[in-house]
Amino acid sequence: MEELRQRKQNRRQRSLYAYAIYTQGSVWLIFVGKLLHMQMAGQGTLPEAVLITLLTTTTANVLASFFFAARYLFRAEPAAGPPPPQNPAFRAE
Repeated sequence: MEELRQRKQNRRQRSLYAYAIYTQGSVWLIFVGKLLHMQMAGQGTLPEAVLITLLTTTTANVLASFFFAARYLFRAEPAAGPPPPQNPAFRAE
């Protein structure tokens, strides 16, 4: 019974965080599109080097946060059953 409750809670949290990750990525893409549109229309005042640095570093951070959050939330659960066989040539001491 406890395992069922835990699985339901995990499913709710995964759904919530999946929505949050999707929203973060969507907002970031809208921001980047608007920033690039302003720059191309001549309304932006950022130098090219600053624009490249800003977009590169922050996009890498957004993608990394998406990757790590998704990897943590949707990791494979360990399979039930006997443990995998150990290599007899390798013994941890």
